[in-house]
Amino acid sequence: TGGTGTGTGTGTGTGTGTGTGTGTGTGNKINQILTLNNSSRLFDYWAVSFSRDGIDKKDKDEMRLARIRFIYLTIKEAYMAGTIVDTPEALSLLNFEKPYLDRDQEKQPGALDNPDHRLNRGFPYRLYESDFKETTSYEVGVAYMNLKEPITYNYFLNYIRVALYYSRDELVKKYEKHPRIIAVYDAIVSDMKNTYGIDIVGINKGPQM
Repeated sequence: TGGTGTGTGTGTGTGTGTGTGTGTGTGNKINQILTLNNSSRLFDYWAVSFSRDGIDKKDKDEMRLARIRFIYLTIKEAYMAGTIVDTPEALSLLNFEKPYLDRDQEKQPGALDNPDHRLNRGFPYRLYESDFKETTSYEVGVAYMNLKEPITYNYFLNYIRVALYYSRDELVKKYEKHPRIIAVYDAIVSDMKNTYGIDIVGINKGPQM
C-alpha cells in the first residue's frame, strides 16, 4: 500500500505601538521683517528669512529698511561680479590720488572749508551695510583710496547705500554745503536707471499705496 501526506502552515503577526512626545523651548523673539545671510558672494548661497512677527507689525520704517537692504545686496553682487561697473561721470568728479585731510587735520577749526576735506571731495559719510547706520569716524569713513592708504571699502557701494537710504531732497539738505556729493549722486542714480534699468529713486520711495 502507498501513502500520501500533505501539510500546510500559515502564520501571521501584528504589532502596534504608540508614542507621544512634547517639547518646549524658549528663545529671543525676532521681530525684524527679514534677516539675510550673505556670507558667500554667490547668490545661490544666500539665505533669506522672513519673520511673520516682523511682517505683521507693519512698521513702515522696518519694511523700507528690509526692502533697500535686500536690493542693495543684489546690486552689490552684480557690482562685485563686474555686471555693474563704476559710473564714468562719477569717476570724473572724484580724485582718488590726491591726499585728503588726515584724522588730525579734520579736527582743526575750519576743516570743513578746506577743499580737501572728504565731504568737499565728494565722499559722503559711510553707511554700514548691516543696518544702514551712519558713521562719521575717520577710520571707517574716509579711507577710500589714495597713494598712502589701502582701500577699506568701496566708494561706489557706499553711494548706492546712500542713494537707497536718502531721498535726493534729504541728501541736498544734509550736504547742502557739499554740492559735489549731490553731483556724484545724480550721476550714479542716472547711470543706474539708464544703463541697468534700476530705478534707485523709485526703490527709495517704495510702493505708492
